[in-house]
Amino acid sequence: MEGRVDIKILCGKDLFGMDFSGKSDPYVEVFHGDKKLHKTAKKANTLNPEWNEQFSFHLMDQSEPIIFKVLDRDLPDKDDFMGEAHLDLTALGINRSEEVSLPLTAGDDDKLARKAEKKHKSLGFIIVRICTTDVQDGSIEKLDFFTETLGTSSMKASMPFSSMMSNSTGRSDPSGMVHIVLVQARGLMPSDVGNTINSFCKVSLGSGNRKTKIIPDSLNPKWRQGFVIPW
Repeated sequence: MEGRVDIKILCGKDLFGMDFSGKSDPYVEVFHGDKKLHKTAKKANTLNPEWNEQFSFHLMDQSEPIIFKVLDRDLPDKDDFMGEAHLDLTALGINRSEEVSLPLTAGDDDKLARKAEKKHKSLGFIIVRICTTDVQDGSIEKLDFFTETLGTSSMKASMPFSSMMSNSTGRSDPSGMVHIVLVQARGLMPSDVGNTINSFCKVSLGSGNRKTKIIPDSLNPKWRQGFVIPW
């Protein structure tokens, strides 16, 4: 299915140390098929980088996974491969949003696999946020929930589901986020005084409320807005 994909690379956790200091200077390259979609900035001397970088692309082939490759900047030598993760878009579907933790693997790099095994250490994981929509004209607005900083997001992504459920009653602070994309409505009823309406949509969840922009004179409004509501 054709559409648009918005991705935000939030952070990495417990990455593998490639330098003599035991740290790395990690960055991420993102690929879809043979096409490089994005390259993050390098974060110096850390195994827990925070990138908070967003990009989008037009999706033509949903069967092709998105590949995230983490590398260690190692000038003047060739940058070292630190692991990769694959994201299956067919499992995510269209008009969906998720925040996921992606474990890194050594892929075809036997040398990296042996180094990690020798140190009895995993390659860590990265946390990304992804939203897919079937909008094809490129007019969808930047999703509001992508403006959220890392802050509490990585904590929520790594929080066990059982822990969230056990705290679901009597809590004062939200422990999760609900992502909603309002694309459009069709065949709305006109008002009593005319043949059309100025349409907008309200979304409520618990004490959280959001409202779309107003589309004037339309029974088939297209809002194409994204929201996040704490829960």
